[in-house]
Amino acid sequence: MRAAATFRTLCTVAVLCCIAPAQQAAPRTARPAAESAAAASLRKRAEAAQGGDRAKLFTELARDEVEQANAKFNAGNADSAQADVARATADAQEATQAALTTRKRLKQTQLALHELSRRLDGIEHSLSAEDRPPVKQAVDRLQAMATQLLEAMFKHK
Repeated sequence: MRAAATFRTLCTVAVLCCIAPAQQAAPRTARPAAESAAAASLRKRAEAAQGGDRAKLFTELARDEVEQANAKFNAGNADSAQADVARATADAQEATQAALTTRKRLKQTQLALHELSRRLDGIEHSLSAEDRPPVKQAVDRLQAMATQLLEAMFKHK
């Protein structure tokens, strides 16, 4: 009698374990399309923006791309994740240039790039050895951009 109850409990747990991943898989397939549409909309707004808004929007876009890259690294899709890291670095460069040319949002952009480089550094340490070098280069570039913004803020006139 006790063995039968234990067997039923184990069967119930096994069925629940099989059903739960199937239910979670459906939203994951719908999410990338929504994320890509939101990213495309943000990219359009960033490219059309001027001045400080341009720096802010490109910084947001870079942050989103780093998070997408992290998700792709965790899913085992390193090539696509590396492309996201490269796009994030290019967008951070756009944000830096917009802040430097307009002299607006220098501090906010520098802080955002510093946080982004720290986040990417944390991601780098979770990667395998063969996936690390391009991410390390991106971290170095982001740190150089943050330093460039600091130098522009504190440059003697």
